[in-house]
Amino acid sequence: MFTCTKWVESSNGKSCVGKKIVAIILQDKDFLPRCEHIVKVSEPLVRVLIADNEEKPSMGYLYETMDKAKEEIKTRLKNRVSQYGPYIRAIDARWDKFVPDCDIQDIISGQLEEYKKATGDFGMPLAIRQRERLNPVAWWKQFRNDTQELQKFEIRALS
Repeated sequence: MFTCTKWVESSNGKSCVGKKIVAIILQDKDFLPRCEHIVKVSEPLVRVLIADNEEKPSMGYLYETMDKAKEEIKTRLKNRVSQYGPYIRAIDARWDKFVPDCDIQDIISGQLEEYKKATGDFGMPLAIRQRERLNPVAWWKQFRNDTQELQKFEIRALS
């Protein structure tokens, strides 16, 4: 793009800023690999944001989507802790800001495990059948009964 005649002859291509951009892109051998790295990390997170904007998702759905995004980041960075570790720690730290109390975090973590493993209210036959029939928001509202800490976390995270 930056070597084609159309760009070179354009006002942007002739401008000082345009020339600096071309120099960065064409001369810095690390530029494109860095861009690729940024896309590998940010694309899964953007999907979470898109899901969050489509409708007010349930906490379980949002958590599951974020969990999948973290796994995708790990996979995209070839499961190298040195590569994905800083990003996962940053994501987890952001979640931790919502609930600074470690005891409450542990309770929420247990409640999320109930959700993931379909135990407690989440494992009732009705809850399992309704997973396919109800949208995630309606399902969550109906079956989150015994998870008060998770509900409070949901309100903070989604508001």
